[in-house]
Amino acid sequence: MANAATARTARPAAKQGLAAGQVVYYVDRYHAGTTGRPHLVVQVEGTAAHIVALTHTRQGQWVTDELGGGTYLAGRDFRTGRWTGEWVEATALGTTRRQLTAETREAALDEAARQYATCRR
Repeated sequence: MANAATARTARPAAKQGLAAGQVVYYVDRYHAGTTGRPHLVVQVEGTAAHIVALTHTRQGQWVTDELGGGTYLAGRDFRTGRWTGEWVEATALGTTRRQLTAETREAALDEAARQYATCRR
């Protein structure tokens, strides 16, 4: 992930219409057999998206109630501090009708960039 500014200018993934700041669902290793966990698209390049999980467990400073009940950005593992974002193919992502407002989207992308920079030191 370069930074939030780069993420905002990335082109949508082919056939998916993905954009930075969009909320999607992804079946990670902890949510097999379900519709998946909500993730924030941080950057899009070609047919791949760099995504970061959203959680109801407090992580970092950024939180929104727009997704119901308080949702935190889980950009860093709270035990190890390592970056948790990953690149996945757009075809592996499920869409949702629940999205963030423009202001919240920008704040989430800024926080993703901050968390990424913090864990890279």
